[in-house]
Amino acid sequence: MFPAIHGLSEHAQTIIAEERQRYADVLLDYCLKNRNNGPNRYVELLGIIPVLIHQQRLQKDIHIFHISPIISKFPHTFQFLEDIMFA
Repeated sequence: MFPAIHGLSEHAQTIIAEERQRYADVLLDYCLKNRNNGPNRYVELLGIIPVLIHQQRLQKDIHIFHISPIISKFPHTFQFLEDIMFA
């Protein structure tokens, strides 16, 4: 499994993985109890996650594109922008 957030400690990654599993279990339980086609709905909902991740990354890129001319006037911003873009 890939890390949810790069740069976090192994302990923090373990906590996030446990919480991710807990939310997945609750979502599956909800789908099974409230939908006739619960497993299918669960898979459909999980299939949305890559789209949301992609949209979040695009939004971050657009935001950085708009603020980079402003913050580039400050010293030491190149490393800051590089850290954001590759996070």
